[in-house]
Amino acid sequence: MSKQKEVECIDRLLTMGLMVDEMMDFFLEEKVMDPANMAAFRLARDKALYIYDLVKKAKLNDKVSLFDYEWVILPVERIKITAVTERNSKEFIYNAQK
Repeated sequence: MSKQKEVECIDRLLTMGLMVDEMMDFFLEEKVMDPANMAAFRLARDKALYIYDLVKKAKLNDKVSLFDYEWVILPVERIKITAVTERNSKEFIYNAQK
């Protein structure tokens, strides 16, 4: 998946699944994100791009082993983002209702 599609996938998940707080809590617990950067995240215009860049940096620093995207639109929209760190893994899922 291209960078643009990955950012769109994150954005759609945040918009439809309302998982901003859940995702940020995971990043803070796993020390992927510094609590001091939370204010910058809250003020960011493009939260999806902020998360994308955060994960890219975390991958380079070996804080995130895997950040996988699954996005199916038809017949029913389904988004699943899987995040894996050294200590934990978490799936962020949105399933549209028919």
